[in-house]
Amino acid sequence: MQQEEQQNKEDKEELVKEEVVQDAQEEGRYIYCVVEKGNTSEFQEKGIENNSVYLLCDGDLCAVVHTCPAKPYVSPHKEQVIDWVKAHQKVIDQAYAVFGTVIPFSFDVIIKGSKGKHSEQLVKEWLRSKEEELKKKIERIKGKQEFGVKIFLHEQEVMKAIMQSNKEIQNLEDKIKIAKKGVAYFHKQKIQAIIKKEIEKYAELYFKEFYKKIKQAAEEVRVEKAKKQDTFIMVLNASVLVKKEHVSALGDMLDYIHKKQGFSVEFTGPWPPYSFTS
Repeated sequence: MQQEEQQNKEDKEELVKEEVVQDAQEEGRYIYCVVEKGNTSEFQEKGIENNSVYLLCDGDLCAVVHTCPAKPYVSPHKEQVIDWVKAHQKVIDQAYAVFGTVIPFSFDVIIKGSKGKHSEQLVKEWLRSKEEELKKKIERIKGKQEFGVKIFLHEQEVMKAIMQSNKEIQNLEDKIKIAKKGVAYFHKQKIQAIIKKEIEKYAELYFKEFYKKIKQAAEEVRVEKAKKQDTFIMVLNASVLVKKEHVSALGDMLDYIHKKQGFSVEFTGPWPPYSFTS
């Protein structure tokens, strides 16, 4: 009888252990960003799906998190995903306002429990193991802001300038006036090829000029892939890391470019420095 009771007790204890391990694996921590605690030890905000956001700290470093099931945020409804992403960004913006410097995480980074360890413990262990690397990133971006800079050239104005100044094109146009249909088509195709080549030269020339100017006001510049948009040629597409005291200088320089004939500038931000912490 005593042996049976002892066995039942051991079975219950084992069952409890299994449930604890299962809970540890099923519960996760959603990470918004990492901050340096400083003098602020509390942070209260509502995050994705109105979850309570809090600081999970180890030493001077804190992860801004909420508790969640250990599974991705997935929905077939685009509007739902957009709402989640907006909530994610809102928390990072609030942390940025409170702490001044954040290492932002992309949407849907979730740490789940593993091998009997709770996700909270794993986040703390990760902060401890990456302490030196994370502090270097924080020092790199401290007192700085990220901006997006896109500079466009009006395609029609460039084409007009090329047509008026390029003698080879002018000679071909004269030949088209007296040429037969087949030959005229060949000349037109050649004109289009010349224009395309000249536009590429213009874009490269202005890219070098504007990159140099932006670099003077910025700490770091990360060039992104340029894309053609409607009737505009994107000369420069860049993420720019700028000291707060130099932002007005960058803005003045971009305003000068924007006022140049044939150009337009898109200047967005400030943003948490996603492009300079990955």
